[in-house]
Amino acid sequence: MAKIIILGAGLVGSVMAKDLAKAHEVCSVDLNQKALEPLSEAGIKTLCTDVSNKDTLQKIIKEYDIVVGAVPGFMGYKMMKHVIEAGKNIVDISFYPEDPFGLDDLAKEKGVVAVMDCGVAPGMGNIILGHHKTIWKLMTTNVWLEVCQKKRMAIRSIKLFFRL
Repeated sequence: MAKIIILGAGLVGSVMAKDLAKAHEVCSVDLNQKALEPLSEAGIKTLCTDVSNKDTLQKIIKEYDIVVGAVPGFMGYKMMKHVIEAGKNIVDISFYPEDPFGLDDLAKEKGVVAVMDCGVAPGMGNIILGHHKTIWKLMTTNVWLEVCQKKRMAIRSIKLFFRL
């Protein structure tokens, strides 16, 4: 069982916390106490604090094996940098304008694994397809991804297209 700290308890962060708490020790962190209440009621450890403060962030992640970033995009890059500087492995779903590969050298220097920009699409799909593109030496890859969402008893289908 890993000790995992999840930064952000919004729509995605809260779902990740509930799912990961089934098999791991999880702490969910957010600045909004109301966002943390349902997680606390579900038996998940919570902490209401500001992770945009570097010292606070690095202090609270010390005792955890892995950090999961689920903060708003405008905070993502800076948060990732502070986590990597603290020498912690991180998987982050934030989508931010900065180039995540700007943190590659720092992650290597600190000896940490940093999986960046790992949402669904773009994100995880790009990682998986990029890996297969390398293995199969593909020149171009066209991908159609269909995401179904149940909303108010109706199934809504969203089709996305992207090219690697």
